[in-house]
Amino acid sequence: MKLDYFTQREVGLIVPGREPCQYCGPTGELLAELAALSDRITLRAHVRGEEPELERRLHVFGVPCTVIRGVRNRPLSYYGIPAGGLFGAFVQVLVDASRGQPLLSTAARNRLRRVQDDVHLQVFVTPPCPYSPPIAVLAWRMALESTRIRVEIVEATEFPALLQRFAIVAVPATLINGRSLITGALPDDEYVASVLRAAALPVARSQTTGSATPIQLPSAAGGPSALQTAQPSTAPRLYLPGR
Repeated sequence: MKLDYFTQREVGLIVPGREPCQYCGPTGELLAELAALSDRITLRAHVRGEEPELERRLHVFGVPCTVIRGVRNRPLSYYGIPAGGLFGAFVQVLVDASRGQPLLSTAARNRLRRVQDDVHLQVFVTPPCPYSPPIAVLAWRMALESTRIRVEIVEATEFPALLQRFAIVAVPATLINGRSLITGALPDDEYVASVLRAAALPVARSQTTGSATPIQLPSAAGGPSALQTAQPSTAPRLYLPGR
């Protein structure tokens, strides 16, 4: 198992156009604790901007970013700190990626085998949302099943600019190829079918299906809002018997 962790160098100065990374430090500490639990996990830290070729190959667009690669060497990306209920989803995908076994239904696998073009999914989630972890795991499993599927899980409150850009008002929200949006949780087979139908459409389409947790977007006037002031849960700690 390989974990590539992308952070940014803290310089102690205010740099125009560069936001401080509040959760880079806690995310790095959490990953170090996870890696210490197994000699099968290799953790490498990278400073954003210092390895452009690697960032291009792994499609890194922000920090903190963790890229997971298991026995099939397919990159699975997580942006933000895997806190709250998302910590369990993060651990689950580590297990899934390490096994390399089919994890979707036969119907879902058959649909994915018929995909001819590349499909890029950005799944927006938040730690308090009870519907986010299952959808994150499901999307990652789609990427493990098909080389045509590339998945990035994005902790929404850490990337508010993306929420504004794509008009995301609730999570889980799945952005398909940067244009079509599916908001809400669905049963596994229905989710796979809906995502692939949206990917095949020549025009953008937005739909709300299933259960979702609302997010308040930043106000148009630029004042404070629930999204701007809300913070993700603090990094979970690992407690081991006898340690």
